[in-house]
Amino acid sequence: MIEDVILTTILVISSFSFLLVLSFRRFEGRIVDIVDSVGDIFSEILTQPTVSKAFGIIGSASGKARGESALADKLATDILSGPKFGALKMGASALGINIDEYIEEHGAMNTITGLQSIAGALGININDVISGGLSQMGGTEQQSDGSNPYL
Repeated sequence: MIEDVILTTILVISSFSFLLVLSFRRFEGRIVDIVDSVGDIFSEILTQPTVSKAFGIIGSASGKARGESALADKLATDILSGPKFGALKMGASALGINIDEYIEEHGAMNTITGLQSIAGALGININDVISGGLSQMGGTEQQSDGSNPYL
Protein backbone atom coordinates (compact mmCIF):
# COMPACT_ATOMS: atom_id res chain seq x y z
CA MET A 1 0.00 0.00 0.00
CA ILE A 2 2.77 2.47 0.96
CA GLU A 3 4.73 1.44 -2.11
CA ASP A 4 1.73 2.36 -4.29
CA VAL A 5 1.50 5.82 -2.69
CA ILE A 6 5.23 6.40 -3.19
CA LEU A 7 5.08 5.26 -6.82
CA THR A 8 2.03 7.45 -7.47
CA THR A 9 3.76 10.45 -5.89
CA ILE A 10 6.89 9.89 -7.98
CA LEU A 11 4.77 9.56 -11.12
CA VAL A 12 2.87 12.78 -10.37
CA ILE A 13 6.07 14.72 -9.62
CA SER A 14 7.83 13.46 -12.74
CA SER A 15 4.78 14.24 -14.89
CA PHE A 16 4.57 17.73 -13.44
CA SER A 17 8.29 18.25 -14.05
CA PHE A 18 7.95 17.04 -17.65
CA LEU A 19 5.04 19.44 -18.26
CA LEU A 20 6.99 22.29 -16.66
CA VAL A 21 9.95 21.65 -18.97
CA LEU A 22 7.70 21.53 -22.02
CA SER A 23 5.93 24.75 -21.08
CA PHE A 24 9.25 26.49 -20.40
CA ARG A 25 10.55 25.48 -23.82
CA ARG A 26 7.34 26.76 -25.32
CA PHE A 27 7.71 30.18 -23.62
CA GLU A 28 11.50 30.36 -23.83
CA GLY A 29 11.37 32.06 -27.22
CA ARG A 30 8.92 34.65 -25.94
CA ILE A 31 11.07 35.35 -22.86
CA VAL A 32 14.17 35.81 -25.03
CA ASP A 33 12.25 38.18 -27.34
CA ILE A 34 11.03 40.27 -24.38
CA VAL A 35 14.51 40.51 -22.87
CA ASP A 36 15.97 41.49 -26.24
CA SER A 37 13.35 44.19 -26.77
CA VAL A 38 13.97 45.64 -23.29
CA GLY A 39 17.70 45.64 -24.05
CA ASP A 40 17.08 47.45 -27.35
CA ILE A 41 14.97 50.10 -25.58
CA PHE A 42 17.70 50.72 -22.99
CA SER A 43 20.33 50.79 -25.72
CA GLU A 44 18.40 53.48 -27.59
CA ILE A 45 17.96 55.55 -24.42
CA LEU A 46 21.58 55.23 -23.28
CA THR A 47 23.03 56.21 -26.67
CA GLN A 48 21.08 59.46 -26.94
CA PRO A 49 23.43 62.48 -26.93
CA THR A 50 21.88 64.07 -23.83
CA VAL A 51 22.16 60.87 -21.81
CA SER A 52 25.69 60.29 -23.04
CA LYS A 53 26.63 63.85 -22.07
CA ALA A 54 25.01 63.39 -18.64
CA PHE A 55 27.07 60.25 -18.03
CA GLY A 56 30.17 62.19 -19.08
CA ILE A 57 29.39 64.96 -16.60
CA ILE A 58 28.70 62.44 -13.83
CA GLY A 59 31.96 60.65 -14.58
CA SER A 60 33.88 63.92 -14.57
CA ALA A 61 32.35 64.97 -11.25
CA SER A 62 33.11 61.57 -9.79
CA GLY A 63 36.74 61.78 -10.89
CA LYS A 64 37.04 65.28 -9.45
CA ALA A 65 35.54 64.16 -6.13
CA ARG A 66 37.93 61.18 -5.97
CA GLY A 67 40.86 63.50 -6.67
CA GLU A 68 39.77 65.97 -3.99
CA SER A 69 39.24 63.14 -1.53
CA ALA A 70 42.72 61.76 -2.26
CA LEU A 71 44.22 65.24 -1.81
CA ALA A 72 42.39 65.76 1.49
CA ASP A 73 43.52 62.35 2.72
CA LYS A 74 47.14 63.10 1.72
CA LEU A 75 47.03 66.44 3.57
CA ALA A 76 45.48 64.75 6.60
CA THR A 77 48.25 62.12 6.51
CA ASP A 78 50.89 64.88 6.43
CA ILE A 79 49.22 66.67 9.35
CA LEU A 80 49.03 63.50 11.43
CA SER A 81 52.65 62.68 10.62
CA GLY A 82 53.85 66.15 11.64
CA PRO A 83 55.55 67.01 14.91
CA LYS A 84 52.51 68.76 16.36
CA PHE A 85 50.73 65.44 16.68
CA GLY A 86 53.71 63.68 18.25
CA ALA A 87 52.54 64.35 21.81
CA LEU A 88 48.99 63.35 20.91
CA LYS A 89 50.24 60.09 19.41
CA MET A 90 52.37 59.42 22.49
CA GLY A 91 49.39 60.05 24.76
CA ALA A 92 47.20 57.79 22.67
CA SER A 93 49.93 55.14 22.67
CA ALA A 94 50.02 55.27 26.48
CA LEU A 95 46.32 54.43 26.41
CA GLY A 96 46.97 51.52 24.04
CA ILE A 97 45.69 53.35 20.95
CA ASN A 98 47.79 53.06 17.81
CA ILE A 99 46.85 56.07 15.68
CA ASP A 100 49.01 54.88 12.77
CA GLU A 101 46.97 51.67 12.68
CA TYR A 102 43.76 53.70 12.50
CA ILE A 103 45.20 55.78 9.66
CA GLU A 104 46.09 52.64 7.75
CA GLU A 105 42.72 51.01 8.33
CA HIS A 106 40.32 53.96 8.02
CA GLY A 107 42.28 56.67 6.21
CA ALA A 108 43.76 59.86 7.57
CA MET A 109 40.65 62.04 7.11
CA ASN A 110 38.43 59.61 8.99
CA THR A 111 41.09 59.33 11.71
CA ILE A 112 41.19 63.12 12.14
CA THR A 113 37.38 63.22 12.28
CA GLY A 114 37.39 60.50 14.93
CA LEU A 115 40.13 62.25 16.89
CA GLN A 116 38.16 65.51 16.79
CA SER A 117 35.06 63.91 18.26
CA ILE A 118 36.97 62.08 21.01
CA ALA A 119 39.26 65.04 21.76
CA GLY A 120 36.24 67.33 22.04
CA ALA A 121 34.83 65.07 24.73
CA LEU A 122 38.17 65.30 26.56
CA GLY A 123 38.33 69.10 26.25
CA ILE A 124 41.07 69.13 23.62
CA ASN A 125 40.57 71.22 20.48
CA ILE A 126 42.32 69.47 17.57
CA ASN A 127 42.16 72.67 15.49
CA ASP A 128 44.19 74.45 18.19
CA VAL A 129 46.74 71.65 18.03
CA ILE A 130 46.98 71.98 14.27
CA SER A 131 47.15 75.77 14.20
CA GLY A 132 48.91 76.69 17.41
CA GLY A 133 50.81 73.88 19.01
CA LEU A 134 50.34 72.10 22.28
CA SER A 135 50.22 75.06 24.68
CA GLN A 136 46.42 75.13 24.48
CA MET A 137 46.32 71.49 25.57
CA GLY A 138 48.46 72.13 28.59
CA GLY A 139 51.03 69.77 27.08
CA THR A 140 53.94 72.21 27.02
CA GLU A 141 54.85 75.70 28.14
CA GLN A 142 56.06 76.56 24.64
CA GLN A 143 54.06 79.30 22.95
CA SER A 144 53.38 78.96 19.26
CA ASP A 145 53.55 81.78 16.78
CA GLY A 146 50.47 80.34 15.01
CA SER A 147 52.34 79.25 11.91
CA ASN A 148 52.08 75.65 10.85
CA PRO A 149 54.44 74.39 8.16
CA TYR A 150 52.12 71.43 7.54
CA LEU A 151 49.11 73.43 6.36
